Parts: sequence; structure tokens; C-alpha cells
Amino acid sequence: MPRAAGLLPAGLDLAGLRRSLLAWYRRNARRLPWRDDPQPWAVLVSEMMLQQTQVATVLPYWRRFMQRWPSPRALARAPLDQVLAAWAGLGYYRRARYLHAAAQVLAARGGFPDSVEGLRNLPGLGDYAAAAVASISMGLPVAVVDGNVVRVASRLLALEADPTREPGKSELRAAAQALLAPQEPGDWNQAMMDLGAMVCSPERPGCPLCPLARHCRAAAQGDPEAYPRLPKRAAATARSEVAALALARQGKCLLALVRPRGKGEAGPGELEGYWAFPSAEAEALHPAEQAAGLLRQALGLKRLPPAEPLKPFSRSITRWRISTQALRFVFGPAPAAKAPWQWVEAKALAKRPLAAGEKRILEQGLASLELGGAKLGKKGQQQMELGL
Repeated sequence: MPRAAGLLPAGLDLAGLRRSLLAWYRRNARRLPWRDDPQPWAVLVSEMMLQQTQVATVLPYWRRFMQRWPSPRALARAPLDQVLAAWAGLGYYRRARYLHAAAQVLAARGGFPDSVEGLRNLPGLGDYAAAAVASISMGLPVAVVDGNVVRVASRLLALEADPTREPGKSELRAAAQALLAPQEPGDWNQAMMDLGAMVCSPERPGCPLCPLARHCRAAAQGDPEAYPRLPKRAAATARSEVAALALARQGKCLLALVRPRGKGEAGPGELEGYWAFPSAEAEALHPAEQAAGLLRQALGLKRLPPAEPLKPFSRSITRWRISTQALRFVFGPAPAAKAPWQWVEAKALAKRPLAAGEKRILEQGLASLELGGAKLGKKGQQQMELGL
């Protein structure tokens, strides 16, 4: 008997468990567009987008992405900045670069590898994405392990080890593989993920509705929320930033392409390849003074227009919780800018990658402002053209 089977409790009706979950899935499966025709490319794009991102957020992005780049070859031909622009707002932007690189490899080799090992060798594909594509699109008997599967399997088997580190990590993977229905691996993996998303939730799980309730050891113990045995999550690292939004009356704003983060430099490093406004970690200075200093460096000017504070906001990037105070400076003609800063036509920003924070600053900064001869209300046409 394989070692994985030793993780399953004696007397477990594995065949009955599999039948129950698959029958539940056929009645209750989430209607997701990549499931209608689970070709490898459609599944790969969905899984890359779904990492650390909710399904409801992913759906419109996936549809637009697949309409624009319906194959690896189509994406491989696209400039990276267009791909990053299409990804803007999904977060974890490194995934877009990996997907673009994977598309180039797939286009060069003429198709997808036909093994899990080959899929893992594609840029950015770890065990999870490789297993998803292999099982859902190719019917290969390999278990997917995501957060939902970790929760369901940990509760079902009352696994005591921490699944985020060894030996618990390997035990969880072995258990997931032992539970897998080998004749229907794609449906099984999606059923496990749907069960975790729809019933076996982190808090107040719907045990009375669960098709696996009679098999579940954590439910039998009366405390399913005690599983999985996870360590306390580290608190997000707080960071305060000041940003300067410089606008010129001829319809331009000042941005630069984000450079790679330097070695030992603090702060989130996910935004490489995106366009950003002048910003820096907040100092003891008043925000208006600090923002003015950022613009003086970018433009080489001593005198600036008055600073107008915008509404502060917060957002999360990986382990960072960032609070931003942006200030607006409205120029007449756009003064010369020092490299790497550039004056960019506001209307052209829809074609450049802007992260969600930058879009939020721009939306506030353009509200009720006459720019380029047109009044830009919050719901105005030009903001719609910017995709804000």
C-alpha cells in the first residue's frame, strides 16, 4: 500500500466519499467560463489569475484577456506593456510577466507539454497551476492543492501538522493525492475547490450541507474550524506614502516607468513595468512639502503651483498595507521633465499599464478639473476612456 494511503483513516469508505462529492459537484458546480471548454490555455489563464484573487474579480479580466489573446501565440506576440495594462487591477503583477513568458515558450515549442513535469518547467507555473492544467485539461491523475483543498482535506482527515511547512506540507499533498478520484481527476479537483469555496468555508462552515459530513473527522470532533492547523498570520507591514499628481492644462500628467527594486530596498516590488506618479515613503515633513520636493526633483523647478490634497486611501500589495496621501499640482504648459519622468497624454493612459493605486489617484485628481479644454467630472467621458 502506498504511503499516501496510510494517511487515510481505517474504515474510510473512499469509494463512497468520491461518489458523494462528485454527485454534489454535478448538481452544484459553479458556472465558470473556462469550464465550458477546458482547453489548456483557457485553464492556464484562469489559474494564473485566480492565485490570491477571488473568482468574482477574475471573471471580467479573464473574458477580456481571452477575447484579446485567445492563444499562447497571440499573447506571445503582444508587447509586455499591453499585457501589464490588461492585468492592472488584479494585483500580484508578477503573474502577468510569468504568463507572458510562458506564452512565448509555448508558442516556440508549438503547444503544451503533455506531462505535469513539462508543465512545471514553464515560467511561473508551480505545482498548483501545473496540476490544474494537467488534471482539468488533460485528464492526468494529479491532485491540485490550493487553499480550499488544504482546508477540506485537513478537516476531512483531521490532519494535525501545519500544512504550510514540512512535514505537514508533504503529508497534505500525499493525502490530497490519495483522495483523488483517478478516473475523473479534473472534476474531482474542481469539486474539492468548489466545496471549500461554497460550503467548507474558513469560518462557520456549512457542515449540514456538506456531502462529506459523514466522512469528516473534524466535524465528528465538533470543531471543524480548528483545522487546518495554521500558524498565526503575520500582520501586514504598514507603510505610508506621499504621491504627487502633476497635471498640465494641455491634457498631460507626469509619470515614470517603475524600475526593479534595488537590493535591500524596502517596499513592495510587484509594480515593476507599470507607470507611476512621483511618490516616496512618508517622512516627518508635511505631505504637501514632501510632494513638492518630489516634483522639484522631477522637474528641476523651484516654484510650483499650489498643492491640493486628495482624499487619502489604503490598499494592500502582497504583505504590505499602504496608506497613500496624494497631492495634486496643476500646471499651465507642461514644464520640461528630467529622466525618467515623462509627460504623458491623459487620453493615452488607457494603453499604458497603471496599477490600481495610480488609477485611484488619477480618478480623484481629474474629478471636476478642466484639463485640455474639457471638464472631467468623476463620471465624465474622458475618465471612461481611461478605463477608470
